Amino acid sequence: MTCLPLLFPEFSRIWASASSYLSQRLALHQDVYIPGLGTFAVVRQQVVSKKNLVSVVRPVFRLAKAIVQDHGLRYSHTDIPGHRHVEQLPCAQIASDNAVSESTVRHYIERTIRQFQVCLENKQNVTLVWRDVAMVIIQGKDVHTKFHMGFLQRLNGTAKVLEALLEVD
Repeated sequence: MTCLPLLFPEFSRIWASASSYLSQRLALHQDVYIPGLGTFAVVRQQVVSKKNLVSVVRPVFRLAKAIVQDHGLRYSHTDIPGHRHVEQLPCAQIASDNAVSESTVRHYIERTIRQFQVCLENKQNVTLVWRDVAMVIIQGKDVHTKFHMGFLQRLNGTAKVLEALLEVD
């Protein structure tokens, strides 16, 4: 395989399209698998606030087991129920949206995930940003996923659900 150079403007457009796709799929409560990285999903939970019981949909990220085991990482995660349909990040669609080849999209995504793994191998703190969706943050051995407030509001459809979450004891 030839190692194509990474062109920042092209890479930026492709990553923005991948983030947009991820946002759209999660908003439809569809799980998305990113090969070599993990799975984004939406789970429904009942949350008890100070005032009432609220049903919320909550996005979650499950880092690939191989990455967790290879680097001795730790994080608390919400189980993703089994037997759910999971879509793989659609490189062909992202390529079409950006007028590039599918192999170029695969190359950029694979190189990004490989760089993420190199940072882990070198014991560096690393953050992988999915624009307007989430950040996967690894500090030392701890893994955190922070979802953007605007995305959470869009996912739940109302700020009142978020207010209920913030009032949880």
